[in-house]
Amino acid sequence: MEAWGHTLIVLLGNLPLDYRPSQDLLDYARVLDKHYIPTRYPNGFDSGAPTDFYTLKEAEGSCTYAKALLEFCKGHIGE
Repeated sequence: MEAWGHTLIVLLGNLPLDYRPSQDLLDYARVLDKHYIPTRYPNGFDSGAPTDFYTLKEAEGSCTYAKALLEFCKGHIGE
């Protein structure tokens, strides 16, 4: 299956039913999707830089969510 785009919740939602992730993983994707623009671009906020708005706890949580999604994907592609 071919997939395009950056929105995790859409990419996961387009998977065949047999491959759809749990609700927890979908929630992780929603959290990560909210970080896509503001964390990548210095002008993602009206003023300041991304580093002014994000905490260590948020960063660690996002890393945990991303790892869980990667493990889900690896489980379906056989790596």
